[in-house]
Formats: sequence, structure tokens, C-alpha cells
Amino acid sequence: MDIGFALDFLRRLAANNNTAWMQENRADYRRARDTFAALVTEVLRRATPGIPELAGLTPAQVMFRLHKNDRSQTDPSPISGAWARAWCPVAGTHRGRAISWL
Repeated sequence: MDIGFALDFLRRLAANNNTAWMQENRADYRRARDTFAALVTEVLRRATPGIPELAGLTPAQVMFRLHKNDRSQTDPSPISGAWARAWCPVAGTHRGRAISWL
């Protein structure tokens, strides 16, 4: 798991937050996203014994999109500068209250 690569990708994204750059760096995005998903998998595996409600959740259920779709924000950047994950006891990020963030 190359967390350094994922963090470097986010730094480069912060400096080039536009759709054209993202398209040019799609392969790096996928690699960085997969790295972060692996981290989330490990966190879920280690946290589940202490928080049984997390059992069965997958990274896809707790991942937030990197691309923004909130038109009400004043920041015009099309892409969020960070990955976020929220663990909710019921259905990951899709319902319920988050019990933890990463």
C-alpha cells in the first residue's frame, strides 16, 4: 500500500484542480484511489471487532466521491482536494449518522 503516492497525488491535485488535469492524470487517480481503498479496508478490518456495526461494510459503501457535485458551494473547484470516508452503522455513507471519519 503506497500511501505516499496517494498523498502526493492529492498535493498535485490541489495545485492543478481542474477537469483537464484530472483527465490527463486519470491513471494516477485510479492508483491513488485504490491505495486509499486498501487503507479503508484495513481500517474496517481492524475496527470491526470493537465496533461490530461496521461488519460487512466495504470501501465502496463508505467512500465519498472525489468529484464535487454540490453547486451551492462558493468554491468553483470541480474536485475535492481530499478523500473522505465515513463509517455509519447502517449502509455506509448512505444513511444514518457517521460514527467515524478518515
